[in-house]
Order: sequence, then C-alpha cells, then structure tokens
Amino acid sequence: MTVRFNTKIRFNGREYASAEEMPASVREAYTRAVGETAVLRAGARLAGKLNAKVIVNDKEFSSPGELPVAERRLLQDALAALLPNNLALSADEARKTRRRKIVLTSIAVALGAAVVYLWLHGFFG
Repeated sequence: MTVRFNTKIRFNGREYASAEEMPASVREAYTRAVGETAVLRAGARLAGKLNAKVIVNDKEFSSPGELPVAERRLLQDALAALLPNNLALSADEARKTRRRKIVLTSIAVALGAAVVYLWLHGFFG
C-alpha cells in the first residue's frame, strides 16, 4: 500500500499550496472560515473536515467519508501521527494560546524584576 499526501488549499475557486501563499485579504477570509472549526485532538476530527480527494491502492475517493472503514482508520491514524495533538484549527483557540503565553511571560519578567530589585537593595546579601 502506498500512502501519498498532496495537500492543497482551495478557497473561492483558486488553489494555494499553503495559507502563506494567499494574498492578505484572502488569507483573512480563509482564517475566519477555518476559525469556525473545532480544535484538532485526533486525526479523526481532521479527516472528517477534509474536503480532499483521497487515493488508496489506485482507487480514488472524493472524500474521506467514502473510504472503507479500514482505510479511513489508516488515514485517521496517519493524520494523528503527522500532526501534534494540541494543534489548534480555530482562530479563537490560537488567540487564547497567545494570550496565555503573554500572561506567563509577563509574570516571569515581573518576578525577575522583583528579584533584581531586592538584590540591588541588599535583601539577599
């Protein structure tokens, strides 16, 4: 069995190799559209959202839903192995993750500044 991944994004009738290839206005509309999907926790969730042609053993299927159960499971397992478990597909989830990182970084900087301040004023020595 041969497994090949050929990913292209088709948006508003045009094909792009990646989101970075899209013009800014198209990328913004694409991001809003993708932001409506749930967070990816397994290959099964992504496979269900795919609008892709799948070729297995030289047989062509127009979507993953048309695959026989064994082949669909193989596709789901392959997607789960290729992609990290915490991959966020929604723009909202990406914003939450970014906000969390900013808050944690701010706390770390504040603690570092407090330690330096106390050290300079003789608290530690």
